[in-house]
Order: sequence, then C-alpha cells, then structure tokens
Amino acid sequence: MRIISRFFGFLSLIFITVGLLYSPLLNADVIQITDQDNNISISEDSLYLVDDTSSLEIDDILKDEQQSKFVQTQSSVPGFGLTDSSIWFKVTYVDLRTLSAEKKLLLEFGYPLIDRIEIYRKTKAGYERHVTGSLSAYETREVKHRNYLFYLPSAKDAPVTVYLKIKTLTPLIVPLKIKTLQYVHEIDKKEDFLLMSVLSCFATLFLYNLSLCFTLREKSHYFYLGFLVTLFLPLSYLMGVVPLIIDSSPRWIATEFWGYLAVLEIFFILFVSEVLDINRRDSLMGRIGWVLVAIYLFEACIVFLSDVRFWGVGVCLLIPLCSFILVNFAYGTYQKNRAAIVGLVAWTPTLTAAVIWILGGLGYIAMTWWVMYGVYFGVAFSAILLAFSVGDKINTAKKETYLLEQRTRKALELKNQDLQKSNQVKESFLSTVSHELRTPLNGVLGSLSLLEINVKAMSKLDQLALKSVLLGDLNRANQSSEEMLTLVNEIIDFSELDAGKTELNNNYFSPRALIIEIVEPFMDEIKAKGVRLNLDLDALILTEVYSDRQLYRKLFSALIKNAVKFTARGEISIVGASEITEEGASTLIFAIKDSGVGIPKSKMREIMQPFSQADQSITRRFGGLGIGLPVCKEVVTILGGKINFNSSEEIGTTVSLEFTGLPMRIVQAPDNLEVATQAESQAPSQKAANDSVEEYVLIVEDNKTNQLVAKSIVKKMGLIPLLAENGSVGIEMIKTHKVDYVLMDCQMPVMDGYEATRQIRKMQSPQAALPIIALTANTADSDRRRCVEAGMDDFIPKPITYKILEVKINEWRNKQSKISGQSIG
Repeated sequence: MRIISRFFGFLSLIFITVGLLYSPLLNADVIQITDQDNNISISEDSLYLVDDTSSLEIDDILKDEQQSKFVQTQSSVPGFGLTDSSIWFKVTYVDLRTLSAEKKLLLEFGYPLIDRIEIYRKTKAGYERHVTGSLSAYETREVKHRNYLFYLPSAKDAPVTVYLKIKTLTPLIVPLKIKTLQYVHEIDKKEDFLLMSVLSCFATLFLYNLSLCFTLREKSHYFYLGFLVTLFLPLSYLMGVVPLIIDSSPRWIATEFWGYLAVLEIFFILFVSEVLDINRRDSLMGRIGWVLVAIYLFEACIVFLSDVRFWGVGVCLLIPLCSFILVNFAYGTYQKNRAAIVGLVAWTPTLTAAVIWILGGLGYIAMTWWVMYGVYFGVAFSAILLAFSVGDKINTAKKETYLLEQRTRKALELKNQDLQKSNQVKESFLSTVSHELRTPLNGVLGSLSLLEINVKAMSKLDQLALKSVLLGDLNRANQSSEEMLTLVNEIIDFSELDAGKTELNNNYFSPRALIIEIVEPFMDEIKAKGVRLNLDLDALILTEVYSDRQLYRKLFSALIKNAVKFTARGEISIVGASEITEEGASTLIFAIKDSGVGIPKSKMREIMQPFSQADQSITRRFGGLGIGLPVCKEVVTILGGKINFNSSEEIGTTVSLEFTGLPMRIVQAPDNLEVATQAESQAPSQKAANDSVEEYVLIVEDNKTNQLVAKSIVKKMGLIPLLAENGSVGIEMIKTHKVDYVLMDCQMPVMDGYEATRQIRKMQSPQAALPIIALTANTADSDRRRCVEAGMDDFIPKPITYKILEVKINEWRNKQSKISGQSIG
C-alpha cells in the first residue's frame, strides 16, 4: 500500500510541475498549433483594441495600460463596419507540432479591400514593422497571393505574440487564419481556381454577346455588354484576384473603385430600362431611372476627378438602385413580362447576397465565408440568367419581327393582287379603248383612202382646182388619222412591254422584205421633204431569219418613223448585212442613219426613259409621246440583241442594231431579182393585180361602216366582195359560194372570228385551206397569238386602207400561185 501511495504522489507532483511550467498554454488567449492544424481560423481566439484617434504606436500598445484594454472577439469573422479608427489585433500562438514542425506558418488576412495593414513581429532588437495593403505596391506582399500573408516567427519554445494594426476606409472585416506554406501552395490554388472560374463566366458571356452584337444590333444588348465590361474590374478587385491576372496591384483600382461601380450602375439601369421598356410602360419609373443615372454619373465624375473615395455614400446609394430594380422586376412579373420574370429570378439571389454582405461589412450580422463570397457567385448567377433574359428579349423581338414580316408579306400580297387586278383592268381598258378607237378609225381611214382614189380619178376630167382643194383636205385628214392611230399603237405596245407579257412567236421571214414593207407608207412624206432615201439591203436578198417578225416590225417601224420625222433635209440610209462564221454562228447587223436634228450628248440617257424627249420644244414641233426609243430598247432586249445610239446635235443620228446567234437560212433567188433590187433606191413598187381571173373576197364583219369600207376597197381592187355579219353566216357562205380570200373580224356576235376560223379549218373540202386574214382592232401580241392559234394565216390591224389591203391580197395571191405551181410541178 505504501508503494502505491508513493507512486500516485509522484504522479501528482509531475502534473503540478507541468501545469506550473505550461500554465500560459492553458490560457484561452494562446492559440495552439498542432500537426492537424494546416488551416485554422483564429479570429475568435484573438484580442483586439480600438484606437479611436489612430495615434497609438507599438510602444504604446506594449504598455500595461493598453494591454489591459484588449478584449476577446465574439465572431469567427469580426466586422467593424465603416470606421475612422485603427484596429489593433493581438495574436498569441504556440507551435506544438512534432511531425510537421518544419512547415512554415503563415498568418492570413483574408480580406483584400483593406487599405493598410501593419504587422509587428518580435525580434532580438524588438518589434519589427512590415506594411502592406491595397494602397501599397504588390511587391510589399511577403507572399504573392490574392490575400495578405505574413510569415510567423517560430513558437516552438514558448508562446509568441504578433500585433496587427489595420486602417481602412472600406468596410472593415477581419478574417484571420494561420496556415502552413504547403497548404497555401496546394489547397488555396483550388479556391483561386474557383474564383477565377467565376470571372471566366463573365469573360465568356462578354465574348459571346460581343459576337452577337454585330448581328443583332439591339440597344439592350449594347447596355448589357457595357454592364459586363464595367462589372469585371470591380468584381476582380473585390475578389482580390487582380494580382493573379496582371501580376500587379495598381493603386488606382482601390482609389477609383466607386467610380467604376457607378458606371456599372448606370449601365445596369439603362439595361433594365431597355429590357423592360420602362420608359414606355411607366413614365414615372422612367424618370426615376434617369434621375438615378444622373446621380451615379455625378458620383463617377467626383471619384475620377478627385481623391474622394465615396465608400460610405456609395454603399448608401446601393439602396435606391436595389429598390428600383426589384420594384420594376416585380411589377413586370405582375404584368407577366417574361424578361421581368427572368430578371427577378436572376437578381433576387444577388441582391439578397449583396444586402447580407453590406450588413456583415457594417457589423450587423456575423461575417461567414458565404456572407463574404456569396455575392460573387450571386452576381455570376445573375449575369448568366440575364444573358437568358437578353436572349429571351431577342427571341421575342425576332418573333415580333417574324410576325410583322408575315403581316407585311400578306399586306404586300394583297397589294400585289390589287395591283394585278389594277393591271388587268388597265390592260382590259387599253384593249377596249384600242378596239373602240380603231373601229371608227377603220371607217375614217378606209373612206379617206377610197376618197383619195376617187379624187385622183377626177383629175382625168381636168377638174384641177377641185382636185387640188380635195387632195389638200384629204392629206390633212389622212395625216391626222394616221397620227392618232400611231399614238394608239405606241400606247398599246408600251403597255404590253411594260407588263412583261410579250412572248416570242418565231418564224422564218425576210428582214429585207420587212423593211421595204415598213418604208413604203413613208415614201410620200420622204419625197415631199426632198430627203434622199438610200436602202442598202443587197446582202439580205437571199437571207431569212428565224425570229419574231412582229417584234422586228415594231422595232424598225419606230426607228424609221423617227428618222423620217426628225429629218427635214439631207439623207436617210438603211443598211443591213448578215455574217455567218465558220463555226456556224450568225450575226444580223443594221444601221439606220439620218441627217436630222440629232440629240445632245447630255440628253442621251434621258431620252431612253419613258415619256421623255431631248427638249420640250421637240414635242411642240414634232409631237409624240416620247416612248418610241424605250419601246425599241425593250424590244431589242427581248430579241437578245444590242442597240447603240450615236448622235450629234444638228448633225444627225445613227442607230446600230446587232443580233447574234439567230438561226438563218438562204432561200432561192427570185426571178425578178434585178428589178426588185433596182426598185429599192426609192421605195417598193406597187404590185399589179391579176385581172384575168375573177376573185372573191369574203368580208366577215358585224360593223356596217367597216363592211361598206372594206367592200368599197375590195371593189376598187377589182375583186368581188361577199358580206357576212358574223362567223356563222360566213361559214355558210363559204359552203355555198366560191371564196378565194377571207377577211375575218375577230369580235362578232353569234360566232366570233376565232371559232369561225376553227370551224373552217375542220371542213372536209379544199375550202379548209382558204387564206384567212384577221381584221381586228386588238393589236396586242397575245391577240396575234390567239389568231394564229385559231388557224388564221395573217393579221391586219384596224384601220385598213387601200394600200395595206392591196399589199396583203397581192402577197397571198403570190403565195397561192407558188403553191399551185409546186403542185403542178
């Protein structure tokens, strides 16, 4: 028993001795570092003292009077809010490590926004001071890190005390930790990576939205880009990662922080106002937004242009911003605005985290890790969702644009339909006007041509005075009627070409014969003016081309008419030639040259416009609508050719035409080639009628006046007229009478000319092959095609004259003779 009692007494003595030796270690103010402590928070185990005047130095702090004023902190992350005082922290620690004693210990101040930190560490010579902070150069940091790290003196033999003196204009938060250097190099890198990932989200969002900016061109998108750009720098400063990005810590970032934040707030207000369309939806809120923009702009100017840092005012000004944003998002959500709903969801976490961070920084709530860093993740979350908000607005805008395009397209389609109906009405009107004008003109010109023949016959009775008077009146009447007919034809041709309804109706024809036929009606006027006419068409005597004869007629009629109209003296030359290369490609070339008034160089472009002439005096002197040349240009384009005008004022005009790739063929030379060629020098000669055989012409016409005119012309030609008032009567007369030619009106009651022609072609007799010549007041290409499709052989537009009908009858008499000769042969 004595042995046992002595043993316990010895143990008690050992415990008492150890307790006396290490009594400082059992004090709550001493922080014990063990092998398991690679990263421990020490804020709660530290003591602090508030220096209201910021006048205390380390020698004052070491005195017992000040030592007794140090008090225990009550939070893991003490917060002192916005204060002008200096805060002293006393950290006492002892190193109890055995396995990892070689690892250096670091004191971490985990809040990057501190302006100035002084650390006092004891050396043999006393306490040594080291100063750093956000207003100091990056090189003043002992360890290159986003937070402030300080090497701690060894505390293996006894507890060691270090002092921190902190002074800042920012909200004062003091998160203190002791870490090993190995932990900083290995584990802290992960936290750095996490924070850099948050910034990477903003950089990615910025680059993505920047690429969209060039195509979308949305105002809200520009404001969102401005928001992302101005957010990057303040957020980097708050996270302390600026040194990690640029390997430096510029002082201006800290001093001008609230200037950048004010610009950020401006862009944010503009962005929200644009996305929610606040200025249009709520004028009061719109004005409040502009007032806030003005306030933040004033704040930014003060910060950038002076040394004022505005931390207190800046924090207070966050309150109206948050209120403005929340109210508008909430009201927009109430109105079921999709952008507002997304915005409310996006910014509720950020605004909540920001309020908590402000309360923590001001010391009203405990500052935990989430309180410190939650706002960063909230901002990242909000920015991402805001991108969706922008995208939603863009999609909505695209949808609205698409619907608008659909409505516009439908409206345009309706307009097009109306225009088509209008064009159809216009075409119908022109067709009707053409028909109604040509019908009386047919009677007028036909009667005038007969009257002219009678007057000439009267000259045989030596009634010269009467003949002179009558011929003068007849010439004036003929000229006026023909001018009126020309105007009608020009209007119809232009309207048809302008409507784009011209279709090619190709057949082989002789361009030389066509030009001679066109020139013949102008011969009297050419002779009366004393103008020389030179037709150089020898190269085309044996040439036939495969193209649209009617379009060539329109083209040459307009050009020859202009040459005759504008040439008062001198010469008119019409030259034609054809070329066929070894490869078989063919080219048809024409030149129409006159010595008329010419066209000034400055007016060449103008005259190609419809209803334009080189000078208004030309209209007064020569008349016309000014649509001849535009019609020619359009016709040449349809035929696939080229037209060139070369003109000089008071010298004359040369019009060159070139058609390439036309199918051509060489025909047998006529027996009277020499005679025909000689006749070209002045005009085509009149063809004699064959009076040896009685020929019957059936006139199918419902208009009595036109019947009488056509009947008289036919009689004057030495032919026997037969009359029928409609197609049905005409068919019966063909069955019961000898008929050699049919003059068929197209529009008649009971049976029109088209149906009558089809019925004639179906006859089982030689009469089915009768030459049927259409007489119609409708002269459009579509009307001509309809005549051909019905089976008619030729086409005479009303009004008809003695000369026109004589040429047509002689032409078909010659064709019939050739056919008969071939049959006999």
